[in-house]
Amino acid sequence: MTDAQLFEDIKTLANKYNISETNVENRMCRSVAVGWVGFYGTTNELSYLRAIMNNPNDYAQQSAMRTVLEMTKETDLFFPIVNDIVTNKTVFSERLRGLTYVTLADMCNAANTNTFVNNVQIRSNIAAFFLERATCEVDSPLYVDEVACRLNTTYRHSQERRDNLARLRKPGLTGLPAQIYDAAQRDAQPKEDE
Repeated sequence: MTDAQLFEDIKTLANKYNISETNVENRMCRSVAVGWVGFYGTTNELSYLRAIMNNPNDYAQQSAMRTVLEMTKETDLFFPIVNDIVTNKTVFSERLRGLTYVTLADMCNAANTNTFVNNVQIRSNIAAFFLERATCEVDSPLYVDEVACRLNTTYRHSQERRDNLARLRKPGLTGLPAQIYDAAQRDAQPKEDE
């Protein structure tokens, strides 16, 4: 069987079940097949995958989203797609938006050999993206802050970071969330000269 023949079988399976499918095994088959569309398909499949990705009622949404990110990571489409995901609260759940941040962070982590991006410029662009999102992220501000610090070493003790953390801290924060936020704010303070 050629890759082209296998791709046709995968696409058939991806289309066999629709969004009203209730059988868990059938749903899983479709979700996996949607992911494989990206592996065996070409960028010609992007419109198909993006239609699934942009449908919050489609149980294969997450699979399509990951596949689209992987397929576009070395193209000019990547950051517009990523930006749409992390800012579109109507189409993408908080969980999927958070998963996108994790996926981008993994692309810059050499220990994650399956997702690491060798292209230095792409990693640099991802680092800049986290800096940009650190100014406005409201759902996962501390995660975005942590990754921005990891990818941009001069950010950790910067005034910009202190300003961002102060601005994005939710009013009335108490308990463990407040303690975690306090720790981030302490970490952002300038290093004392030794």
